Formats: sequence, structure tokens, C-alpha cells
Amino acid sequence: MGLKEEILIKLSDKTGETLSAKELSGGAFSRNAVWKVVRTLKKEGHPIEAIGGKGYRLAMAEDFPTADGIRSLCGGFDVEVYGELDSTNTLLRTRAEAGAPHGTVIIARRQRGGRGRMGRSFYSGGGGLYMSLLIRPELSADKGGSITGVAAVAVAEAIETVCGKDCYIKWVNDIFCGGRKVCGVLTEAAIDLESRSFRYAVIGIGLNVYAPESGFPPELEGIAGALYAYDKKKSGIMNRLAAEILQRLDRLLSDPKGALDGYRRRCFVIGQALTACRGDTEEPFLAEDIDEDYCLVGTRANGERAVLSSGEVRIRPEEVPI
Repeated sequence: MGLKEEILIKLSDKTGETLSAKELSGGAFSRNAVWKVVRTLKKEGHPIEAIGGKGYRLAMAEDFPTADGIRSLCGGFDVEVYGELDSTNTLLRTRAEAGAPHGTVIIARRQRGGRGRMGRSFYSGGGGLYMSLLIRPELSADKGGSITGVAAVAVAEAIETVCGKDCYIKWVNDIFCGGRKVCGVLTEAAIDLESRSFRYAVIGIGLNVYAPESGFPPELEGIAGALYAYDKKKSGIMNRLAAEILQRLDRLLSDPKGALDGYRRRCFVIGQALTACRGDTEEPFLAEDIDEDYCLVGTRANGERAVLSSGEVRIRPEEVPI
């Protein structure tokens, strides 16, 4: 554990208390070295106050993921946590190509270049859990669509268990809570062309745990939400959410029927008249079911039955459950 991580954890463990530079570094670093680290942490948005001649304190409770904290809650995963990355998916795909094992997890507290589906950017400011899991499934490529669906169920179950909040899923990868989108899932994979099977898949999860202090960017207002307000931080929630998601993902990937039942139960577009979007094409669509490959089954405006395996859907705001 580096000095930066050590200082942040010590301050968080004793929120509101003043700790000296010696206490924060264990006496292994100078006061100047501690000051430089604290200055960096403050620039990253952590509410650290300098108490003249005495040391430093956190002005309000902080919550952030830690590798040790997550590992203590769930075994079988190799967890790495970073303060900031371009993209957890990008780094983990590089690691996967270099031979990283099944169960490798990379988490960032912030991302500079978070990505969503359809090549969109994904807002990744402070207060979110940005996590990517590497799996090496024994699964044919044509069954790959199920991975994102299973991950959505795992996230929903974890939120319901840890936070006690009801969750709903908008096909195919968005998790809603309180009428707002709180999470998106992006699965990227490498396929063996000869066997048409997976070499690996990277499951990226971006979960808004706490709302940004100054609110979401204007383009996300009315769409994005968070599990908690900025000033309602509860130490340990992020670690518990990360561990719960990982454990449930591990279980649900080997329980296809249980995962599908959970998806259908939470998918609020079933039974709705919506707009199906694929590229520049949009058409009215009545959603009726989710099939075993997590495709959306329904009827076009002309009465023709259809199965949507890709793209996205647009639904009226009043149809989003609160």
C-alpha cells in the first residue's frame, strides 16, 4: 500500500479527528512528503482540512473502494484499486492479452475516458464505483449476449441487498433506481475465430454510488441518478457493493436460469410500446419478452414478430418505474 492510500484510509477510519503527519505516515515519511500527498488528495476532491500545527482531518465521511477491504469480503478475486485511470476496461483488456487469469478485477475511483455502449463516453467523476472483471468463460460466441444481462442482474441484486433499494433494468444494460439510471454495463470480448468461443470477456460496470457535489453534467440532468446524495456517504458501502457484485456475478454466470428469471422480473420495458433504435433506424416496437440469449422479443408496427439482439430502446419517461 502506498502512502497516498495509507493516508486516505487512516483519515477515513477516523473521520473528524485530527491526525498528525507522523500518525498518517507511521513515522516513515517527512511532514513535507505527507503535505504533498494531502495536497494531491484535496485536488482530487477529498474534503481534507489542515489544522494548524496539529495535522489533518476529514471534514465529512468518505467512502471509496479499497483492495484490502474488498478482498476481506470475498475471496477468489485478484483485486487492484487505482485512484484514477483512463478506463478500467482498457487496462484490463491489456492485462487479459498478457495472460491475466480469470477473476482479475480492476477498480478506479475516477476515469478520464470511461466508455459506454455505442462508443459513447461514460461520466466517471468521483463518487462512483468503476469496476472491470476479467472472465474466461467456456461459452460459444453466439451466447455472449447473456454476459451483459447476467451482470445487470448481479448489480441489481447487490444494490437491493446492500442498500435496500429496488432496482429495475432497461434492456439491455442499464440499471435504474428511483426513476434514474444509476449504472451501465459494458462487456468487451476477444473471440477465437476458429473455435468461435471466447478467449476472454471483460465486464465493465459503472455505478453511481454518490451524486457529484455540483450535480451531474447538463447533458445527464434528468437521466442520471445515484444511490445516495453527495453528503450521505457511509464508510464501507463501496467495498460491500463491489464484493457483493463480484460474488453474485460468479454465482449467476453458472446459473443461467436463475439469472434470466431475475432479469425478466426487473426488466421494465416488457409489455411497453417503445422505440427500437439501431444505427440511424428507429421504429415502433411492442416489447413482449426476453429470450434465453437476452434478446428482446416483440412485434413491429406492421404486426411482424421480431427479435432484437443489438441496438437500444427508447421509452417515455413516465414509463420508468420510480
